[in-house]
Amino acid sequence: PYEGVDSVFNFSQKFRVYDDVFKYGAPTSKIEALYADRDNHFGQTPKQNGAGHAPRDILVNFIDNHDIPRFLYDNPSVPALKNALIFLMTQDGIPTVYYGTEQAFEGGNDPANREPLWWSGFGKDGDLYVHIATLNKLRAAYEPLRRGDIQVRWATERVDDESDAGIFAFERSTPDATVLVVLN
Repeated sequence: PYEGVDSVFNFSQKFRVYDDVFKYGAPTSKIEALYADRDNHFGQTPKQNGAGHAPRDILVNFIDNHDIPRFLYDNPSVPALKNALIFLMTQDGIPTVYYGTEQAFEGGNDPANREPLWWSGFGKDGDLYVHIATLNKLRAAYEPLRRGDIQVRWATERVDDESDAGIFAFERSTPDATVLVVLN
């Protein structure tokens, strides 16, 4: 018998991390706090007859999707989005990039967040498209970015122009390699 779902969309991370921290500048300690809560909310034990991984390790991570406004909608900061994408593609779990993010779509509430992709011309040379392609190559090249355990190494309560504000560092490790990711 199957015990339930192995994974879910990580909505709490979308609002507590991608919006609060990356979009609006909250302290990176909120990322660390979310990681501390994962065992309680999602579980550490793989489901019987499931994917073979603890639910907390295979959450579906996303910055935006068809149900919510796009990241760039009310705070159109491409540098903030690029930082959020780095975290998305280097953290544990299953990264999901909603179509149009690579084209810098800025749609608001549904249905405005479902812009036709053909309006973009399907450009492959734009800043965000190239950034996501580069992150995909990094994730493919380094096994710890796909399967490694995660350990937070630095988070801060500071914001704005305070010393070390916005810095978050974590390691992803497998038995053969470790990758250190530092975001600022």
